[in-house]
Amino acid sequence: MKVLHISTHQIGGAALAAFRLHRSLIDKGVDSRMLTLDGCCEDNNIVCYKPVFAFQKSKTFKSILYRLGIGIGRYWRMHDKTRKGHECQYTYPVSQYRVEKHPLVKWADVIHLHFCDDFINYPTFFRKIKKPIVWTLHDIGIGYGGFHYKNDYDALLPYFESIENEFCRIKRETLFKVNNLSIVSLSQEMYNFTKTIDYIADKPNRIIYNSVDTNTYVMKDRLESRERLHLPQDKTIFLFICENVHTKSKGLEVLKECIESFEEQDIMLCVVGNYDPEITKKDRIDTLYFGKITDYELLSSIYSAANYLVVPSFQESFGQTALEAMACGTPVVVFPTGAMKEYVHPKQGIVCSDCSLQALKAGLNKALQHQYERNAIREYVYNNFSPTKIANMHIDLYESILKQ
Repeated sequence: MKVLHISTHQIGGAALAAFRLHRSLIDKGVDSRMLTLDGCCEDNNIVCYKPVFAFQKSKTFKSILYRLGIGIGRYWRMHDKTRKGHECQYTYPVSQYRVEKHPLVKWADVIHLHFCDDFINYPTFFRKIKKPIVWTLHDIGIGYGGFHYKNDYDALLPYFESIENEFCRIKRETLFKVNNLSIVSLSQEMYNFTKTIDYIADKPNRIIYNSVDTNTYVMKDRLESRERLHLPQDKTIFLFICENVHTKSKGLEVLKECIESFEEQDIMLCVVGNYDPEITKKDRIDTLYFGKITDYELLSSIYSAANYLVVPSFQESFGQTALEAMACGTPVVVFPTGAMKEYVHPKQGIVCSDCSLQALKAGLNKALQHQYERNAIREYVYNNFSPTKIANMHIDLYESILKQ
């Protein structure tokens, strides 16, 4: 079986999930390859896309399209006129690239899409590809024109309406006609959402969670981890992790405000991710910023050193960091967003009642009063989210599709 994964990026949560699946399929004997628009990976089975004409990636070519308003250049101009400083993640279902012509697409038995906006060109890609297509939805962008989160859609639609309507039309007209597409939802919430979208509601749809590599994320002794990281042994440590810690929707400021309200003073907040030192000068609580960390062994030490990982995210598709922490035996306190409210149970942590400061404080207080069994937390992750288990679920999906 030959499987091609298509991902716009090689970094970010969706790309990492795709990469982990790709690697676990290879370990299971599947001939898996990955095609991305950008990045440079040492894995020979991951290929960076090169268009037929090299100038398609050049700044000069893109500048000409923009100035003349030709093809995708018209949408770039529309986007610039409509966003007016209201920045958010906004991507396109159209592209100057023709991924469907790539040799790897012709090679594969199954095409597995991940986050692929700004890369595949929906109108030509889905019309040309006749072989089975599996699409893992890493967010709910499938239901919007270019938005990826409901909060952004609700707040910014008036500014983006003209381009949003155009992109919604393109997605609807394209995907209505596709009959070789199967959807993978990362949560029950996402599955339910897809059933409200008329142009994909009737597509085959399975819920398959992301995996976590329990050989990479391992449970370490808490006291030894703190000693290695020069962290105090006598404090309760809350851990917060995300790509950019100042992204408002991730909730770091809410967590800080919550910690400030605690009468107990032996609490420390550890933060992992890109941060602005000027902003952190305003902190009024004991906080240590590690910066961005890509060393998984070091991350395991940080997860193990913490008493709790806190994920106060207002919009989340899956919540990979919660699984990583649990693989290290660390309980979690999370907002009820994405898949976290489905896979976090009382023995692994707390799912807050809602996404508010009051609910977070109540959740943290409840967690502080509970004794968690670290080995049991890790065992739960190992039994339910191992790469082998998740790979087997995908292989079963591929085989069932190919038999049709």
